[in-house]
Amino acid sequence: VEEIGKLYFLKSRGGSYGYMFNLTQETVLMLTAICVKEEKITLKALFEEYNKRGVFLDKESKELVVKFLEKLNLIDKKSDSGDAQYVKSIL
Repeated sequence: VEEIGKLYFLKSRGGSYGYMFNLTQETVLMLTAICVKEEKITLKALFEEYNKRGVFLDKESKELVVKFLEKLNLIDKKSDSGDAQYVKSIL
């Protein structure tokens, strides 16, 4: 498991600084597809699903994920319901 992590998800910071968790756009898209399934879910629920799967993101990383999903037109904003944001199903 450690070798798989180093191969796909961990990026060396150099020297004795250790490793940094790294998600590619493809991995974010796959993880989102697994979390959303068939029905759209709220953005908050998406990040909770990430957490259930062991992926914890800081505020800046969450903002980058939102920008990425918006770029792919996967965010559905409901302005009439108090700025609720939903993530559309990918599959």
